[in-house]
Amino acid sequence: MTEFNLVFVLQTIKKYRLYLSVTIGLALILAIIFTMPYFYAPQFQASTIMYPASMERFDFVNIFEKQKELYFYGSPKEVEKLGNFAKSEAAAMFVIDSLNLYDVYQIDKNGGNPKFKVLKEFKGNINVVQTEGSGMKIEAYDIDPQRAADIVNLIVYKVNEMNNELLGKNRQQILTIYENDMKGLQVLCKTYRDSAAYLRKRYNIYSYPEQTRVILEQALNSQSTYAKAKAYEEVVSKYYSNTDTSVIKAKARTKGAEMQLRTISDPNSAVSLNKFQEGVDMLLPIEQNYFRVLEKIQLLDERIVGLKSLKDMSFDSVMSVEKAQASDKKARPVRWVIIMATLLITTIVSIGCLILLDWGLPQILKNT
Repeated sequence: MTEFNLVFVLQTIKKYRLYLSVTIGLALILAIIFTMPYFYAPQFQASTIMYPASMERFDFVNIFEKQKELYFYGSPKEVEKLGNFAKSEAAAMFVIDSLNLYDVYQIDKNGGNPKFKVLKEFKGNINVVQTEGSGMKIEAYDIDPQRAADIVNLIVYKVNEMNNELLGKNRQQILTIYENDMKGLQVLCKTYRDSAAYLRKRYNIYSYPEQTRVILEQALNSQSTYAKAKAYEEVVSKYYSNTDTSVIKAKARTKGAEMQLRTISDPNSAVSLNKFQEGVDMLLPIEQNYFRVLEKIQLLDERIVGLKSLKDMSFDSVMSVEKAQASDKKARPVRWVIIMATLLITTIVSIGCLILLDWGLPQILKNT
């Protein structure tokens, strides 16, 4: 029995070298013929790299922050989003309709599944790859170099449009949230303002720093007057009888000072220190909350005005290095690669078949 080894393989190749030469030669001729432009129209490549603009440029929540650190390009997540837009059916159909690719690809719109066929053909000529540095490379192949460039540029245009539309929807949603918050804050502000006005009227509070000073001065004067009158009464009472005019006047003076002091301490009095302090204790927290809410309203109003001003602005959320240009160099088919691959496959298959016939088949017949 013939042993299968490298020597056997080399002997087989030598034995059938004429057959191998003819087969490989025919394969070479056919590969050259069928890679000619007449059979396989050459395609040209056009490409560009696009980058997402930093979302901080469109950060409608924190765009008004002071000393904000800005970055020019977006994050990898933004790049991935642009890639999804570029691969989307909406972008593909926009390009197909804009350049009338149904006719270019010779697909009958009235035939069966025209959209499926044109999308399949189109996506076979498009390549979207993420590059280093947060970029997205878009490549297009077409037999017309200018049309290939137009396809790339239209994809970039559509991606920018879709991204802007998404940003516009987000901006409108945030604006709606801000406007609803504004309504709530305005109601709260009115509540605090009305409560403060009620407390001021009830406790006669108009300017509590000044009123506090005046009432405290009155209280101190009343206490001092009462103390002096009481001391004078005690001194006079030691030297005169109770029926003496000096004692009677001293007691009357003491009584008047005491009544004045009670008036300041009486909660029902207009100049009551306790009543005034009670009102101030309730008024201060309400007015502090009022001014805090008022500050929030002013800040929110600035943001709302800013968002509304951005509504009519035109800007690009996608930046490309340059527009795709028509190329004068064929990109595919790579003719020499096809020819070399054809020769390699033909050689391997031919040698395999010869080995099968010269060694494998006799072994099968013998075993049978």
